[in-house]
Amino acid sequence: MANDKMMAQMSGKGGFIAALDQSGGSTPGALRLYGIPDTAYSGDAEMFRLVHQMRVRIMTAPAFTGDKVIATILFEGTMDGEVRGKPTPAFLWEERGVVPFVKVDKGLQPEKDGIAANVAQQFEVAAQIAKHGLMPIIEPEVLIKSPDKRGAEAILLAELSKHLDTVPAGREVMFKLTLPDVPDLYAPLVNDRRVARVVALSGGYTRADACKRLAANHGMIASFSRALAQDLRVSMSDTEFNAAVAESIDEIYRASTVKA
Repeated sequence: MANDKMMAQMSGKGGFIAALDQSGGSTPGALRLYGIPDTAYSGDAEMFRLVHQMRVRIMTAPAFTGDKVIATILFEGTMDGEVRGKPTPAFLWEERGVVPFVKVDKGLQPEKDGIAANVAQQFEVAAQIAKHGLMPIIEPEVLIKSPDKRGAEAILLAELSKHLDTVPAGREVMFKLTLPDVPDLYAPLVNDRRVARVVALSGGYTRADACKRLAANHGMIASFSRALAQDLRVSMSDTEFNAAVAESIDEIYRASTVKA
């Protein structure tokens, strides 16, 4: 990461990542959860305008600061947009002390070739990102409804550990992983000097369940999307909305900072 202060924050500061990066197929579901039905808009442009408004409302809530939210992952449309008259990344870092990341994937491809091939592809793209002086987040998700989730996670850990040996000296990566069934499964990654951070996606768990699971995985921090926004509604007053954001942030922050 080009900015040393951002890098220091990502590597060592207590807190969590807010994932505000729904794109394409996931946006209608995010809007429905927020209280905006599919019938309320027509076309992608209107859909993305509405979800940008939702994200701006979250990012401008008083509790959304680097004190507890150390970074946020953004859909490229959000990254290219504005918040209170400023480019989104400038607003986040200069006004809120939150490190901005841009989502680079374009959605899921059909299942093919298995975990090993997926991890190899993720490390290949991560190397391209790192060559530009940026911090890559490698995100090979294991579905929470996988028929053998525990077995898949064991295979994933082995593949991630193997590919870590290909990371050049002086370079770091981040991992974003589904909360594992075995507590502290990813501790070897958390403690690896080549790994800046291991963060957890909520993967469809409720916030309460996700936070309970996260608290049992010491050293991992949250990178929650649906779990972060699950209680937010478009119909809320600003006072109600800001209070709900603060409550969500506090709960996720506590789970992200549990000491071993």
